[in-house]
Amino acid sequence: MRKHRISSEYRNRIVNTRISNPPAPRNHGLLPMNFYPLHSDFENDPTKHDIRIGFVIIATGKYDIFIEPLINSIEKFFLTSNKKFYNIFSDKDIKLSKVGYGIFKIEHRPFPYPTLHRFHFFDQYKDSIQGDQIIYIDADTLITSQIGTEVITPITATQHCGFVNRWGSFENRMESKCYVNRSEAMNYYGGGFYSLSHDEFFKLCLFGKQTVDWEASRGRVPVWHDESVLNKYLTLVKPTRVLSPSYHYPENNQTIYSSWGEQKFDCKILLLNKNHKEIRA
Repeated sequence: MRKHRISSEYRNRIVNTRISNPPAPRNHGLLPMNFYPLHSDFENDPTKHDIRIGFVIIATGKYDIFIEPLINSIEKFFLTSNKKFYNIFSDKDIKLSKVGYGIFKIEHRPFPYPTLHRFHFFDQYKDSIQGDQIIYIDADTLITSQIGTEVITPITATQHCGFVNRWGSFENRMESKCYVNRSEAMNYYGGGFYSLSHDEFFKLCLFGKQTVDWEASRGRVPVWHDESVLNKYLTLVKPTRVLSPSYHYPENNQTIYSSWGEQKFDCKILLLNKNHKEIRA
């Protein structure tokens, strides 16, 4: 595969984008005092249509069954005016038609290896992964409605559906490099969908790889694996946009829907129900 070069035009176009200021502090007791506003609005910015989108998807073991339905839904609903390339990490020889894709061979091991080491996989193949904007998306999801250029900012994170306006499940061991205290935390982000410019994506990957290795050398695993790493990183490098749980929407989960209170979100990316024990074996 060719070595990818990000265009200076693209870098200059989005590098100055910054998230709007958080709302004024609210008294939540022990909860974080500020939250970034959540973005849900569809955007169709023609100045971003020439940005090539590189999806990165991990599908080892039984997860390969999700690839074709996911990609079909992306082709139908997701950035339909942009060229796309699918960077697929798998132990299988997955065959697709009518889309640009590459298969990056990685070993399959039981959970949590594939999720804990995702940053290692991406960093290993950083010279071959294609895309001006790199979007990580979990294999076991589906796009259910139109998604546009609103996801194209330098560091686009997604609010975790289970922690809207409340303290998330951050790493709480103070000796961990992933530790997040209440003074530095903002939103709690889901690890199933994030979108970064090419350069920013690989800064995250290097941080993730080094952090996981540092923890392992001390006999530790981050409490929520890659998601703990992501949330620590986004306290150090602030996101330029935070998407709402519309982009992290659980399937048939009334408990989570009820936790949103008066806030309502329309599903754009559906997190599919599955038998975790069976599918992760």
